[in-house]
Amino acid sequence: MTEPQSGDAVRAIRRALQMIDAQVDDAHLSADRLGEVKGDIDNIRLRIWAMMSAGEGGNGPALDRFRLRRALEVMHRLTGDLEQARIDPNFPELTALDEVSRQFIAALHAARAR
Repeated sequence: MTEPQSGDAVRAIRRALQMIDAQVDDAHLSADRLGEVKGDIDNIRLRIWAMMSAGEGGNGPALDRFRLRRALEVMHRLTGDLEQARIDPNFPELTALDEVSRQFIAALHAARAR
């Protein structure tokens, strides 16, 4: 696929995902259908992840930045969920996340000090 064609394909995929997102927000997808869509998106995501990893030997700056953006997105969502009481603050996973977050901050500060 040439670059212009791939750009068109990416835009079409983005539009389709936005449409699916709107249907999810409006509760127009059944649980079964939502599971199918999730599986399809997971498969595509894994293929993209593999291509990004292979293209940079599995450890390039683009992949690193992608991972950081994903982590940031998850943390923003979890923060909002906790602030809005949409998540039980007593989940044991949050204790583990608290510890890993502290370790991450310590590692970040140490890396920046080198």
